[in-house]
Amino acid sequence: MHLTVVKYLAPVVLVVLVGLLWWRYDYIATQNERLKIDLSAANAQIEQSQATIIKERQNAAEVALRAQKFYEQEAKDNEELEKWRACYADKSCWPRVRVKTSCPSVPNSSTNAGASEESTAELGEDAGRNILRLRAEIKQTMRLVDGLQAELIARSSQNYCNLR
Repeated sequence: MHLTVVKYLAPVVLVVLVGLLWWRYDYIATQNERLKIDLSAANAQIEQSQATIIKERQNAAEVALRAQKFYEQEAKDNEELEKWRACYADKSCWPRVRVKTSCPSVPNSSTNAGASEESTAELGEDAGRNILRLRAEIKQTMRLVDGLQAELIARSSQNYCNLR
C-alpha cells in the first residue's frame, strides 16, 4: 500500500511543485517588467531634470550678463558724473548765462537812460549741486528701467520657462 500511495502521490506533488515554480517565475517576471517601467520613468525624469538644470544655467548666465552690463553702465555714468563735479568745482566748463538788459529811463539813475548793459548770471552753489544730484538720480533711474526692461524681455521669451 505504501507503494501505491507514493505512485499516486508523486505525480500530484510534482504537479504542485511545477505549479509553484511557474507561479514564482510569473511573479518574478511581472516584478521585472514593473522595475523596467519604473526605471524608464526614472530615466525620463532624470533627463528632464538635466534639461531643467541646463536651462537654469543658461538663464543664470543671461542674468549675470545683464548685471554686468548694468554695472558697466553704472561705472560709466559715475565717471561722467565725477567729470561734471570736477568741472563744476573748478568752474571751467560750467555754463554761464549772459543776460543782456536794457533799462528804460529811470529817474535818479546814475547810468545813461536806455543804455544797454551786459552782465553774467551764474547758478548758486546749491543749485549746481542739486543739478548734479538730479543728473545722477536720473542716470540711476534710467539704468534701473533699462535693467527691468531687459529682464522683462528675457522672461517674456517662450523658452524661458518652457524646458522642452
